[in-house]
Amino acid sequence: MVPGHSDIPGNERADQLAKEAILLPSSSEPTITHNIRHAHEHLKRGWTTLWRNSSPQQGSWATANRIPPSLYPTPHFLGLADKRELFGRFLQCRTGYNYSGEYYHRFVPSADSACPCGEPIQTHEHIIQVCPIYERHRNTLRKVS
Repeated sequence: MVPGHSDIPGNERADQLAKEAILLPSSSEPTITHNIRHAHEHLKRGWTTLWRNSSPQQGSWATANRIPPSLYPTPHFLGLADKRELFGRFLQCRTGYNYSGEYYHRFVPSADSACPCGEPIQTHEHIIQVCPIYERHRNTLRKVS
């Protein structure tokens, strides 16, 4: 048998105060935690709306930007954290600042922007979808796509 709270000094008074507290009106001022959560939700809604309304076929990193916005890393993203090179390449591809021919064509026009496979301009779409040099890596993309 488990003993109750009887014979514990102050227990009856604590029960009485707890019952009275339930009837008190809640504070009209939100907490800092509430404000932070609200700001995060607002940020994510705006980001998601922008992401949904942007054309998936535009922008230098559109091919790699198939994952909806999140305020927290996805399991696939976390899985790359210990694979430094893949993690770095993923971030470069998402932001459009990777050292591809497309990048050089835009930011360093004097540099060669051709793909080593012979394509005149090495674009993100070319690398991810058709370049024979990167064919062996596509199954990794397919697993998470």
